[in-house]
Amino acid sequence: MKAGRPQSEEPYVAQIFADIIEPGARSGELAPDLAPERVGNLPRDVYSDALYRWSQHTQAGRASELDDELQAGLKVLPDGIATVEHV
Repeated sequence: MKAGRPQSEEPYVAQIFADIIEPGARSGELAPDLAPERVGNLPRDVYSDALYRWSQHTQAGRASELDDELQAGLKVLPDGIATVEHV
């Protein structure tokens, strides 16, 4: 993460997540129209977004916990990609 510049890193972590997602998509456990590569980018995107929001709250004097921001973002991910309702 570099302040003031676009993020330019190889998506190694995204590919690892894509490799994990792909078997679930093939087996029908995940929504069939998912692109594993796009889903693989989501955890990194959630992290970047949470880090940005957290830093803005800190600068504005409204400190929040980074962990809370990350948990809130990651909580919706499994439900969004699953094909079945988890009980």
